[in-house]
Amino acid sequence: MYVGSVRYSDELLDELRLAGDPTLDAIVDELARTGEIRTVSKLLRHLVDNAQPVPAELPESIAAWLETTSAVPDRADRDRIARGADLVVDHGPQVAMILATASLVYCYAGYPGVKVLNFSHRMDQDPYRRVGETAQFVLDVTNPGGMDDDGTAIRKIQKVRVLHASIRHLIANSRRWDAPAWGVPICQEDMVGTLMTFSYLVVECLRKLGVRVTDQEAEDYLYLWRVVGEMLGVEPEVIPRSMADAEALEEAVRRRNHQRSEDGVTMTAALLEMHANTLPGPRFDRLTPALLRYLLGDEVCDLVDVPRSARWEKAMSLNARLGRALDMAQSGAATSALMNMLGAMILNNRAVEMAGRRDASFSIPVPPEMQRRWTASGVFPTVGV
Repeated sequence: MYVGSVRYSDELLDELRLAGDPTLDAIVDELARTGEIRTVSKLLRHLVDNAQPVPAELPESIAAWLETTSAVPDRADRDRIARGADLVVDHGPQVAMILATASLVYCYAGYPGVKVLNFSHRMDQDPYRRVGETAQFVLDVTNPGGMDDDGTAIRKIQKVRVLHASIRHLIANSRRWDAPAWGVPICQEDMVGTLMTFSYLVVECLRKLGVRVTDQEAEDYLYLWRVVGEMLGVEPEVIPRSMADAEALEEAVRRRNHQRSEDGVTMTAALLEMHANTLPGPRFDRLTPALLRYLLGDEVCDLVDVPRSARWEKAMSLNARLGRALDMAQSGAATSALMNMLGAMILNNRAVEMAGRRDASFSIPVPPEMQRRWTASGVFPTVGV
């Protein structure tokens, strides 16, 4: 992989705002022109395993692309990829909880990137599905062996990349997208910024919760997402090569793109409602807003109207400090119980049903090996039959 540092200047990021995924975009544009896009979509649903042959019925252009992108880049360090995935194996519910709260809200504060979600009319109508899809993608990518020939992660990455190109085509041709003002939908700047919320931000949030993440573990986890980012179509040269690079990118994204927007407020409100309907009882309704303010800070949360809760915010801060003071692998005391509960409910539809709250519209099958490790280590709370 690339070495050295990346300088995230405004000039570079301005260029990235005008760039999409040229090769795949051209293929999707042609499929749309010939009316084959629906057929391709149906066939791709059945393409699950990495070693599964590409359906012969697919048009030649997309079939060839699937073949040429059906492996991890040759220069990638597979051992390091496996070490990076261990962070999710070790702290799965907490990672799921961060992705379903802080990572999403960080993106909702970003403008104009958040407008893509508003155009797609998905998150505001079905936040359960959006959170479920995000968690499922991360589990597939980090599942031990997921990148191997008999895994499923590569096919999942390919399908997400095709989905991005399809959405990019639909929005760009909708006559409702102001390209001169907003750039390319799902542009390179937004893709590399989103990649950071799956990697750098997860590590920083885990540490805030008192989880011990060594510098090497953090760099390996970032490396995993560097490889995944390249496979998702992000230009390799602009992907953070170290946690220091990722911190610089986070600062640039926040400075350039974070602002108040009705799209961001709407998406955040839908997400908070989902979490309130997932947690067991009204006394927990303000837990997620307090968690967001603790993990992201008031500046980001104020942009998207995250409500305040003095009681929960104080409890969150005190318990996270206790976790660090105890120097435990998992965050301490009440914080550990709350974060595991929230993470487990995000990952386990049965937990939502048991809580007696609104029925979830998604179910996330935890890969068997992850389920076994989480249950054996006590990381994943056992949910009754």
